Amino acid sequence: MTATKGELRRISLLDAAEHVLVTSGNANATMRNIAAESNVRIGHLQHYFPTRSDLMQAVLERVLQRSLAWMSETTGIDLEVGGNAPISRVKTAQIIGSLMHQQNSPTTVRL
Repeated sequence: MTATKGELRRISLLDAAEHVLVTSGNANATMRNIAAESNVRIGHLQHYFPTRSDLMQAVLERVLQRSLAWMSETTGIDLEVGGNAPISRVKTAQIIGSLMHQQNSPTTVRL
């Protein structure tokens, strides 16, 4: 499936927001700084994310989805949100081990 121009722009804006958050911290992750990092005007950024809260929520949701996907791949456990399958102690240990391994990434820790 090919991403549309709008979807690609949205991904680019989220990449820029994540980069600003990681390198400059939350206090400096302003809409203006993120727009500058993206090389777009602030109004263009606000077209996709009307408020800073909307943007931060999208960034954190994307990070969470990336983390869940990585844990599913490394543990072989289906971690689909809303799943009702019980998780054994062994699987719980695998999930925690995967989470701890992710803490080795400075990007993940900063977010």
